[in-house]
Amino acid sequence: MQTRSKFVAQALVVASLYFVLVWYFQVISFYVFQLRIADCLIPTSAVLGTPAVLGVTIGCLLANMFAPWGVTGFVIIDMVLGSLANLLASYAAYKVASVKVGGISHAARTQLGCIAATVIITIIVGSYIPLLVEWAFEMPSPIWIGWLGVGTGSLITINGLGYFVTVLLRRSLQPQAAS
Repeated sequence: MQTRSKFVAQALVVASLYFVLVWYFQVISFYVFQLRIADCLIPTSAVLGTPAVLGVTIGCLLANMFAPWGVTGFVIIDMVLGSLANLLASYAAYKVASVKVGGISHAARTQLGCIAATVIITIIVGSYIPLLVEWAFEMPSPIWIGWLGVGTGSLITINGLGYFVTVLLRRSLQPQAAS
């Protein structure tokens, strides 16, 4: 069982990293075609558990406060729905990776968790972002474009970069064998 201070510290580190990555890469972190580098932290819940789930949720909530929609109501929609998507995606990645089934390795379960997270982000974020683009900029944006844009970015950031980050995190947290 984790201590409370360790839990809070891990959640704050993940939330801070998420916020900073969105802020630093804000040009590619919003709109229909987005490559949200911060989403590479979503699958870390497969290693860190609920602190990462909480961290990516809070980090997204804070980062989306600075979304470029120009209308407060649209920013609030992005804050609420984006954070909900991160909560569900990271929780799914955590649960899928933690279920031990037959001879499936932890690496394979982690990749399945990444796939689950990508599907959730694609469906939720990919469904509402085209509406925000249409409302904010009066540009028609069909929902399938949202799914394509967000889904492609999520495959890169969650399944590619996020899986790699999660494997490195797992290795760095494993106790080293004595020499």
